[in-house]
Amino acid sequence: MRKNLFIFFLIFISINVYSANINVEELKIVADGYFLTTNNTKFQMNTYFKFITSFDGGYKFAARVAFETSTKQLETNFITNQFGLGNVYLFFKDAEVRIKNLANDHLDLSFWTGTHKYLGYGNKYKGYMYYPFSNDLDYAGFYRMRGTGISAEMKFWEDKFRGSFHIYQNTNFIALDPNALNYFSFDTEVGLYFKNISLEFFGGYTKEFIYPNDDASSDMKFGRGKVGASLWVGNEYIDFFTSFGIPDIDTKIESTNFNHFYLLGELHFKLFIVDNTITFITKPNLYNELPKSKRLENYDFDLNYKLHVVKESFPLSGGFVFNLKYSMQNTNNYSINLSPFLSVLISGVIWELHVNYDFGKIATGNYADGLRIVLGATTRF
Repeated sequence: MRKNLFIFFLIFISINVYSANINVEELKIVADGYFLTTNNTKFQMNTYFKFITSFDGGYKFAARVAFETSTKQLETNFITNQFGLGNVYLFFKDAEVRIKNLANDHLDLSFWTGTHKYLGYGNKYKGYMYYPFSNDLDYAGFYRMRGTGISAEMKFWEDKFRGSFHIYQNTNFIALDPNALNYFSFDTEVGLYFKNISLEFFGGYTKEFIYPNDDASSDMKFGRGKVGASLWVGNEYIDFFTSFGIPDIDTKIESTNFNHFYLLGELHFKLFIVDNTITFITKPNLYNELPKSKRLENYDFDLNYKLHVVKESFPLSGGFVFNLKYSMQNTNNYSINLSPFLSVLISGVIWELHVNYDFGKIATGNYADGLRIVLGATTRF
């Protein structure tokens, strides 16, 4: 008992010495209900939870940690096993410790683990609301940096020029092989960032270094490269973002074609009180090292349009989302979604209600399968 109190006292003193500010960046809870008659079940429920907190130690030090979970039939599992034996409800997402403003304010160093960031990140069409069936398929950017690594960010010209260098153990391969812990990546980002335009180039190389792959038939015998770029231009009324590249440069590429190319284009503009977002995304055969055949949703591209009627200082808003997903290999594999939604802002909490229907399910004869009802609550502190 005394030992525990002593440890608590040290932690308390450390916090007061460094005067760290603890911030909750995001807290989100989403209840997703849908019918699934193909499995002889009338109704299923999925609860998604996301929590991100950060610790800011001021001029020289910062840290963050994030947790999230998305567990099918969470409520049923908890009732049958309320002590959580054999079940995990909260999943670690990422953590980072950053030392800031070294070398005359030109250098930041960070040590991180988990999902650190995405290369080519910046679009609005991402996350659980659009991809509710897997956290690994949220298409938040060109390539997910996940594992454990060290990053260095250099800043010059009043932070208008930045270059980042990342060395990390790449755990994206675990989705195919739980023992795939032997891959290491070296990624680089270089960009110019101005008020109304930013341009970024990124690339990297991945290889099994400790126990090299000597299989001549393997696609990764000589490693795997990636290269891409992103561009943002706009102002407070209209902006355009694009990210594109090839994430799987290895021995199997004989020609650059649609299956190897990642492309995202997003146009966002405001007309009076109407906020519009049009997004087009192509999905390469390999995304975050996971082939298309292993994904839960197997489409080649998405077309998405969101109309949101928002009046400043008015708590109630709404609109609809139209989404088309299509497979070029299998023309019968498509999804046409229409989702009216209502959003209410109360005391810093955003409540959203979506009623989504997939008209592509009509062709299968299981009409109830196309219905999803989503209730979410999000707050930012």
